Amino acid sequence: MSSQKPANYSVAPSTSYIITFLVFALLFDIGIFSIVYFLIDPIIQSSVNPTLYSKVLWSIMAFVFFAVFAIVYVIINSKRYWIGEDSIEVINVYRPKKRRIIKYTDITEVSIRTFPIVSKRFDFGTIVFYALNKKEQNKIIAKFLGIKFPKEIYLEIIEKIKPEEKGKKKTAEDILL
Repeated sequence: MSSQKPANYSVAPSTSYIITFLVFALLFDIGIFSIVYFLIDPIIQSSVNPTLYSKVLWSIMAFVFFAVFAIVYVIINSKRYWIGEDSIEVINVYRPKKRRIIKYTDITEVSIRTFPIVSKRFDFGTIVFYALNKKEQNKIIAKFLGIKFPKEIYLEIIEKIKPEEKGKKKTAEDILL
């Protein structure tokens, strides 16, 4: 990331994050295929009309595999995030009128979540924002899913939140560790 950022900018889930979830969807599809091929198909083959049932079964399986990939892709790729001077905004691409604006003053804590091996290799992570609820407990108010270079964005958001004003004095070493 460049050292000079514009005042307002947009971020989206990274391609490597999307591909990681599509690989998980593929593994899920292989599991379903194995169950159907080794458990259900032998039962169909011993039925009265095995060719008709087999064609119907594999047509349904092809539809299910396509649906799993499409749903995973659409859900993950549907969010965009706008980082402004005084707030962050979560935008759903498919429902653009449903925008959620979160003021920096409402945020009490920010953290980064990563996958154990893949996130470090491809440098992506999820930035999680917390706020206090009515019972004075931290609750998740927003997530930036699969953001490329999450530490740089995290540091910039921490600077904008100004935790020293809220009684949480953090240094760059504390943040990065």
